[in-house]
Amino acid sequence: MAKIVIEVSEDAIPAAAEHLGREVERLAASRRRITKIQYPPRFAQELGIAEVGRQSRYSGHRATPLNEVPYKIVIEYEDPDT
Repeated sequence: MAKIVIEVSEDAIPAAAEHLGREVERLAASRRRITKIQYPPRFAQELGIAEVGRQSRYSGHRATPLNEVPYKIVIEYEDPDT
């Protein structure tokens, strides 16, 4: 499973949100299947992650909280080239 890691800091949440959006679009364009997006729950709303009960989604993809410090977003995807 391949991964993309995006660092998130309190003073750069908009930049992290933009980076997340670009990576999801890039993976979709290259036909890579995203299997999971992990995110710091503290910044879910600012990152554009919809939390409904125990289910979280970003742009139609399953998302799960990641309670690690330093904060980061981890996108896991299938890469047929590896």
